[in-house]
Amino acid sequence: MTGGRLPGLPRSGFTIVELLIVIVVIGVLAAITVVSYTGINSQAKLSAIKTTAEQIGKKLETWKLQNAELYPVDLSAARTASGVASLTTYIVSPDRKNYCASVTDDALPAATRSYAYTSKSGGAVVGECVTNLIPNPSFESNTTGWAASWGTGGAGSLSRLTNGGVSGSSYARVTWTATPSVAWGGINGPQSFPVADGQSYYFSVWVRPSANHPLQPFLRFNGYPTIHDISSGVVAVGANAWTRMQVSASLSAGATTMQTNVSRNGSGSWQAGDYLDVDAGMLTSGSSRYDYRDGDSPGWFWNGDPNNSSSTGPAVAL
Repeated sequence: MTGGRLPGLPRSGFTIVELLIVIVVIGVLAAITVVSYTGINSQAKLSAIKTTAEQIGKKLETWKLQNAELYPVDLSAARTASGVASLTTYIVSPDRKNYCASVTDDALPAATRSYAYTSKSGGAVVGECVTNLIPNPSFESNTTGWAASWGTGGAGSLSRLTNGGVSGSSYARVTWTATPSVAWGGINGPQSFPVADGQSYYFSVWVRPSANHPLQPFLRFNGYPTIHDISSGVVAVGANAWTRMQVSASLSAGATTMQTNVSRNGSGSWQAGDYLDVDAGMLTSGSSRYDYRDGDSPGWFWNGDPNNSSSTGPAVAL
């Protein structure tokens, strides 16, 4: 008999189809294993930083009881007091009566990479410790520190409304009663934040114009008339809907103060009867964008008078 295999004898190997099936099955099983391992590893890291934040908070509360009801003065002292060298960020209020301490693992997704414990949180909470440098960010008490910019020939009023804000209930409204001859005009935030060469900052604010207008947020260094503005560019903002605008900047040499601004820019100008609503301003050091928070947010504290000082607490990176 020629060709083929002898009757009754077993085959000597697998067919190509059988081998391909085995390879595919092994590949699927390997992918499932990798995904499962990655998920378990991420959960383990997440649990670890949360537990570490809890440990830090409890140690700092104990340290306070033994040190005249005051928290450690800086990051180095907080690491020593807590016994946790991996403590990433520590911010204490000027009177040392409040603090925020956080641990970060950059291998985790941005939304869960940090856990914090603060003097106001009562436990570990997701978020990284940051300070909102704007002292009156959501107009809950007044419009102190903010000023309208009308544009050449323009005029109007700056008022505070108390129903329908983005954060809390209040917000500011700039209303034009006279049409300016130039496109500029908007609102200037609290002025003269002290800044340092080389530092990065991130500014965000919610705006709501009464009509479609091209707007831009920007950071102004060293004030007017010595102007060094950095903007994220002009955005066409739709009427009657809250829109979050943001800009980030790294300071150039010689910068000593900074001011936040939102202004109209582009063809045309504001018209008499137009208005611009503004709420929830947030200015943080660094280049990361965070969800909005201030001293009235859970786990946060004011560094001075409520709604008239900077505030600190945990915020989630977006």
